[in-house]
Amino acid sequence: MAIQISGAMDNNECMFIEAGTGTGKSLAYLVPALLSASQKDMTTIISTNTLNLQEQLLDNDLPVPLKCMETKSQPLINSTKITVLKGRSNYLCKRRLENYLDRPTLTFEESMLLGKLLVWSEYTTTGDKSEISFTRSNHNGIGESSPQKGARKLRIL
Repeated sequence: MAIQISGAMDNNECMFIEAGTGTGKSLAYLVPALLSASQKDMTTIISTNTLNLQEQLLDNDLPVPLKCMETKSQPLINSTKITVLKGRSNYLCKRRLENYLDRPTLTFEESMLLGKLLVWSEYTTTGDKSEISFTRSNHNGIGESSPQKGARKLRIL
């Protein structure tokens, strides 16, 4: 599979591959993509259908070929720039946050949530909402149905 993908990349061709779970599809395209990008000094884009697969690639699959392919003379792991891009709904909207701060009245829960968001918004370098966690035990929900009748929804993120 990796050889076929490498050939398609070398010939600037499209390729569609279907294979079952656990067959090594991720490594089969990551290895040729990394080799091609490093040898040709080019940008390679890998797009995933889900954030779960994106996280799997970054946390589990990508470090393996990076480590295996590096040499003492060319540390691939240090020279490879990896950037994560997600849809805009995955990032804090500072405009929404500022608009919410202008509300005349806030519940205690909303005030606590806003405090946590404000502190986090000052320290985050990405604004990626996966960096901050909220559980039902410490707020009324972010865009979820509130457990209390008549409580407002807080849609900031």
